[in-house]
Amino acid sequence: MIKAMLTTSTLGLVLPNVKEEYGEGKPFDAMMSLSSSYLRTLDEDIQDINIKIGDDGMITLTASASVQILVEKIPTQLEDARTILLTVRVKAAFEMIELEDGTQELEIKPHSIQFPNVKIFKNSLEQPLEQMLLQSLLNVQVANILTKVNPQYFPLSGFFKLPEIQCLGIKLEDPSFLFHKGFITFDVPFVDSDIDPEFCVEVEAKFKEGPLKAFEQSGGDIAQFGDWKEFVKKTLPHVLPKPNPENRPRREEEKKSKQKPGIRKSVGAADVVEPAAAAESKNEDL
Repeated sequence: MIKAMLTTSTLGLVLPNVKEEYGEGKPFDAMMSLSSSYLRTLDEDIQDINIKIGDDGMITLTASASVQILVEKIPTQLEDARTILLTVRVKAAFEMIELEDGTQELEIKPHSIQFPNVKIFKNSLEQPLEQMLLQSLLNVQVANILTKVNPQYFPLSGFFKLPEIQCLGIKLEDPSFLFHKGFITFDVPFVDSDIDPEFCVEVEAKFKEGPLKAFEQSGGDIAQFGDWKEFVKKTLPHVLPKPNPENRPRREEEKKSKQKPGIRKSVGAADVVEPAAAAESKNEDL
């Protein structure tokens, strides 16, 4: 159904000149790009995605995108008909509302959606009349849609009602959002709480048994390995790099070059390297 709508007949409702140039019923494709470097080739003054936060809870999001219209003039041959550059600005009001029962809700109310910058190019040349038509059409239609969108409410009561938190000796209360100019703070107050010993013992046991059960489910048993590397080799073979025999002689030479010159002598089962200067002084005494 959507493919059937992607023709110059429907595109002509927005861009009448395209339908006149290519005729009725010609299929077209639309390619979208959000690349900042490409958008700046169309408009040097274009800005990256920008978010502004007001101390009154008004949040403004500004973003830009390009849409390339490719019309199939003849079968299997697409032609670049138009390139459209759009900048959209979305505003929404965020507000904390306290209800009669003392709980709070976060209200998100859509404020406006505008298209402050619309440019249409044909062979790198701007099309002023098409730009004005598309910009006014988008702004009017979106404004009508917003009148039918109701505010959205998100209750914050019981957001962190986790019984395990009491084992820390605290109880988390309802969170709240505080709006400042340029940033938002997320506040989660807490108070002292009584601890249920039996419940917390069960929670502690689950934390201890959790890793062991994970090892069992993965098919590995760390207890049968004396070296942790052997366990990792079996359960996670891709973690440890495979040794390269060709690098072994080079590593042995590096180790020898780092050792200080000296005289090696045995003391029991251990080898001790004595500095060369100390060995020479002993020979002189003898």
